[in-house]
Amino acid sequence: MPEDQEFEKYLERRAEELGLPTDPAAYQDGGLAVAATATSLSEAELLSMVLKAAGIPAWVDSPSQAQMDGFGFMGSAGQCVLVPLGRLADAERALADHRHESQEPSPQTASARLRKHLWILPMVFAAGVVTLFLLSRQGEPGLAGKVAAAVALAAVVLSVCGILILVLRAMLRSRD
Repeated sequence: MPEDQEFEKYLERRAEELGLPTDPAAYQDGGLAVAATATSLSEAELLSMVLKAAGIPAWVDSPSQAQMDGFGFMGSAGQCVLVPLGRLADAERALADHRHESQEPSPQTASARLRKHLWILPMVFAAGVVTLFLLSRQGEPGLAGKVAAAVALAAVVLSVCGILILVLRAMLRSRD
């Protein structure tokens, strides 16, 4: 038995040197499989966390094994995220769900974000109109007055365009 323990310690030490997981769960179900390849160590760590949150054991290949440039990006090989072979299909589904969620924000989230900042457009419009009014009441404006007038006019025009776009989008959505 002591030989078995020594051999297990040797294997654990060797796995650590190679950057492989030493957790026995990594070698369940036939060993490890690559669930994803990332372009950076931080992306690989994020994907690993997504998998762990889904209840799937995951490990990132040792960064020392990869060819990294000065910015933490990998060469053509990339950084691998490993999972037990028996959980590969689950991992691929979890990563696909994550990619779908992160790429397509729900319409409710987008509209809530838009409504949160909607007050800005009328405020910019009002500030532009007031500035133009005050500048028009002055005599002949100098260079600073002309620049302020141009900025105020641009603010008015852009805010009107923004309001028109929002109204048109709302009208198109109501037709659907």
